[in-house]
Amino acid sequence: MLSSPHRGLLAAAAAFIATSFAWPAAATIFTVLPGGFESQAGGFQGPAPLRFPGGGGSRSQLVYDSSLFGEFDGPRSITGFDLRTFPGIAPSAFFGNTVTASNVVIRLSTTARGGEGNPLSTTFADNVGADEAVAFAGRLTLTTAANSNLPVSPFDYSIEFATPFTFDPDLGNLLIDVLVPSDATVTPNVGFGFLTFDTVNALNDGVFSVINLNSGSAATGTESTTGPILRLRSEALPGTVAVPEPTLLALFAVGVAGLGLCRRRRMA
Repeated sequence: MLSSPHRGLLAAAAAFIATSFAWPAAATIFTVLPGGFESQAGGFQGPAPLRFPGGGGSRSQLVYDSSLFGEFDGPRSITGFDLRTFPGIAPSAFFGNTVTASNVVIRLSTTARGGEGNPLSTTFADNVGADEAVAFAGRLTLTTAANSNLPVSPFDYSIEFATPFTFDPDLGNLLIDVLVPSDATVTPNVGFGFLTFDTVNALNDGVFSVINLNSGSAATGTESTTGPILRLRSEALPGTVAVPEPTLLALFAVGVAGLGLCRRRRMA
């Protein structure tokens, strides 16, 4: 039987395991898409994934290439995303810092389209992946504290999903499909418009889109390389535990070996 000091050492080793090897399953990571724009503006601005104020609806299919998800070590649960305003602009009597869509439906799926050799179709239905799921549906209000911020505005136009979406970049690209139905309205809090979104538009940034800003019932849109800069929020899947680092394993092994040596000396 181990002596009291040895039992204390064993308890300490157990505590070391619990504190050093455990990893919170809900650890959130923030992934800016496309990468490299964390503190750099996109150079363009636009209303997508919503539309300019008014009725009639809109649809924006935004595809982010799988290569942009280097922080993912496998499938993760996407819980929402944040947008930011185009930098250097401030609320005024004409452009408010809040916009409300009376109804928005956000669907996510994994798609093979969007990359070289398999471009997006101008027909929305062609781009949707088999795992499509509704992540958010209902009234949406976005508010920003941006006020002429440079070089970039804060990511505070925040959308929280009611139903998280599991995404594995090894299986394809991420499609975010945002529908403002034709009977919905988009309304700024003041004036004629709202502070629109910081947007990229380049051939090689891994962002693709098909957008129709005039109709929420249209079957087709215009293919483009434009898309808003997002800060995606994701969590590890339930039950996922990180693998302990080799250094920690080595320290634990030394501790266990020390316990065994002490026990053998006592028995001798």
